[in-house]
Amino acid sequence: MKRFFLFVCAVFFFTVTARAQAPVDGKFEIYGGYTYQFSHEKFRDIADSPNTNNFNLNGFHVGGTFWVNEKKTFGLVNEFSFTTQSVGQLGGRGVIPSHPRTKYYLGASGPIFRFGTGRVRPFVRGLFGVNRISDRISTNTAGGRVEFDSIRYAFTFAGGGGFDIDLKKNGRLAFRAVAIDYQFISGQSGFLNRNGLRVSTGLVVRF
Repeated sequence: MKRFFLFVCAVFFFTVTARAQAPVDGKFEIYGGYTYQFSHEKFRDIADSPNTNNFNLNGFHVGGTFWVNEKKTFGLVNEFSFTTQSVGQLGGRGVIPSHPRTKYYLGASGPIFRFGTGRVRPFVRGLFGVNRISDRISTNTAGGRVEFDSIRYAFTFAGGGGFDIDLKKNGRLAFRAVAIDYQFISGQSGFLNRNGLRVSTGLVVRF
């Protein structure tokens, strides 16, 4: 009985080990990590004079990919990201100097194309979705401190690419060295477009 128990344990151990080392051929990936976002905003003040503001936002992203074809070169990706900036000063002619806090919430989906099946796997993608932009502006006036809040929803497109580096031989865990996307956010309510770049990095798990 004891020998039989040891035999079962040995078979179980080698089966689990072999499965862990076998190449991953799953259709799904989940990923997440750090995101830096730069946005350049143009708008017009009361005097109809153009003003611009630059935003440097930091945050995180999470997403998932479903590979459609058998070779895992074409898929559909869904991503959510949150970035925020709470420092700096809003300026421009005709605008009262103030301190903004901006938050971006992004939900987007789109196609992804991956090249190669080696340890380094480049990809390109295009994401279409909605950006929720939350702005809080505070300033000091003669009557005291005043705060203004606004929430806007805008169409967004982010397109670009990057590459993943496998951390395990079986490809189950990978490091997203970099992903760079150009992002367009449509204007709304007197604001013109907010365009810029998103740079992200993180981990990828395949199963």
